Order: sequence, then C-alpha cells, then structure tokens
Amino acid sequence: MRIQYLLSAVLILFCCTMVPAVSALDVEYAGGFSVIPGEGFSILKVHPGGEKNHRNEITYFIIDRRRKDSTRIRQNLRNSYPGYSDLHFIEVPVDRFILLSSTFVPPFHYFQCEESIAGIDSIDNLYDTQLKSRLKRKEVLEVGNGPALNLELVLAARPKLVMVNLIEGEWNMVPRLEAAGVPVVVNGDYLESSPLGRAEWMKFFGLLLGREDEAQRRFDLLKERYQSLSAAAGRTDNRPSVTLNIPLTGSWVVPGGESYMAAFLKAAGADYLWKDSGSSSSLILDGETAFSRSVAADIWLHQYGIRSLAELAAVDGRFTRIKAFRNGQVINNDARTSSSGSNDFYESGPYQPDLILADLISIFQPELFPEHTLYYYRYLE
Repeated sequence: MRIQYLLSAVLILFCCTMVPAVSALDVEYAGGFSVIPGEGFSILKVHPGGEKNHRNEITYFIIDRRRKDSTRIRQNLRNSYPGYSDLHFIEVPVDRFILLSSTFVPPFHYFQCEESIAGIDSIDNLYDTQLKSRLKRKEVLEVGNGPALNLELVLAARPKLVMVNLIEGEWNMVPRLEAAGVPVVVNGDYLESSPLGRAEWMKFFGLLLGREDEAQRRFDLLKERYQSLSAAAGRTDNRPSVTLNIPLTGSWVVPGGESYMAAFLKAAGADYLWKDSGSSSSLILDGETAFSRSVAADIWLHQYGIRSLAELAAVDGRFTRIKAFRNGQVINNDARTSSSGSNDFYESGPYQPDLILADLISIFQPELFPEHTLYYYRYLE
C-alpha cells in the first residue's frame, strides 16, 4: 500500500505545476492496464489480475524524452520515492524495441514505427512478411525466448526497451533481463477476455511509441465498426449452434463461456455449445462427451492444422457424422498462414476484432453481408 500512497502524493505535487501531461488516454475496455496522467509524465500500470486486482501490479513512469525538462522530471520523481532503487522509467517515444512475441508486431505497422523493431523472438512464429525480410537481411536480430533466450544477442541489439508477455515459470524473462541491465516492459494483452479489451492494448503501444492520439482514433473507429456489426447480428433470430476445435490426446479443449472467443461468438449471433460454462478459461472435456454434444452442431470452427475435410476425416472417421461436416459447414481460421505455419489470426487478429467479427457474422448469418469476403477464415473442402 505504501507505493499507492506515494503515487497519490507525487500526482498532487506535480499537479501544482503548469506542465502538460504526457498522456490522457481513455482506457475503456481493457482490464490489464491503465494510464494515469500526471504533469509532465504519466503513470502506466499493468495489472496482472485485471483492473480490480492490484496484486503484483507493475508501475512505470512514462516521460517524454523530447521535453527540455525531462531530466528534471525524472529526478523529481526519484526524489519523491526515497528508498526505492528499482523504479521503472520509460522515456518515450521508444525508438528501439525487442519484441518477445510476434503478437506485438502489428501496432508498429499501424503507427508506421516498423524501423524501431531491433529484435524479435523467432522468425518461425512470425507471419509478417516485411519483418521477415528485415530478419533475413540481418536488420533485425532473432534473439529467442524462454530458456533459449540469447542474452548476448539481446545486448548486441542495444534495445531501449524489451517487451515481454506476462508469464510465470521458466518463460518469465523479466528477472534475467533486468539482472543484465536491460529495460523491460510487461504486456498482458492475451489475458483479456473481451475482444475490444484486447484490441485496446493498441493504446499501450501508442503510449510507448508516442502515438497516443493515433491509437485513440484508430481504436474509436474500430470500436464503432465492431459495435455496429454486433448490433446487426443481434437483430436476427437465426442462432446456429457452434462447436470449436478438435480433440488432442483424448481430450477436447474448448473456450469457456466467458472467454475471448466465446465473446466473439455471442457478438456474431451464434449459439455456442458451451456458452453457459461460466468460465473465462479453457475447458478440458472428455473427448467422447464433447463429441456427443458436437454431433448436432450446425457449424464447426477451428480445426488446428487441418487443411481439408479428407484430412479431418482421417483423424477420426466419426467426425463425418457431425452435422456441420455433412453440410459443409466446417470452417478453419487459417486462411492467412505462412509456410512455417504461423497464423495471422493470432498475430494481427487481436487488433482487428472487427474483421474477425465480420467473418463470423458472414458465416453464421450470410444473408446480412452477402458481399463479404472472408479474411481470416476459410471453408474446408
């Protein structure tokens, strides 16, 4: 609690000056981060457990390095926290990043900041063709991740900031990077259960790249399109039943009824078979039980790695008995997949939920948007 009291004191102290705030971003849907505008700086908070859970909350002070008084602001903040040697300062705009996930790449294109990417975890996990070309020309370094992180390459890339996923265990790179003196920022976008909440993390990137206004405008337009599409889907009485995924090693894992994917299905007007589970996490189901429930499903989505109906039938001949299979309503989200297997649905999709929703509505309610061409999805043949 002590740091919370100190934050309040710092804000009161700096608000007595007439220095403009670095950011006034309005975070509406994301529960995993928040931005508090100060005078001459902002406070970025990443909430591992969501907005209402402040356990292990991470606080970053964001200072605009283009300001003539940025050094003074930084020193004043340090003076306001006597006894704290590990304060996290980030000077923006950050112009040299290492990204330890390909899912962090799309906002750099949106804000035309691709050249600030100096390193990424793996080319094999990457869909983005432009960044792949830069990797092949050695303009961007492939540094690895988790136990395979190459710290020497990280240091050679001279990053101003390394962005990592909020994760525990051996894949938590924060202690190792900080011990080497490398500045780190934690991103928890994948924990959001709302499509708009996950997409709103583009504001997180906008803050770090000095593109707050662009991020706000882009999100506002995206939100308007998403809500308009959802409203159109909500006006129809047709609610096709939907099942997802395929069984692996005997278990059939599906998204919980309060999960990110379930939110898309609800917004698109589908009757998701596990909508009443009440869980935001994945459900690990017995394969036989899940199959019995899926037999009558009108539509079957997300058969990971499967390219055709014949390939799907070869996995388990009983799949041909599922209604969606018999009626040609088996649809995968792999229309944009690279030769190495990386899927753009998981790379750019989180920042374009309106496109995902448009695809799903055209599948569930084809009469609403007869001219729509699928972007992330394709029918198995």
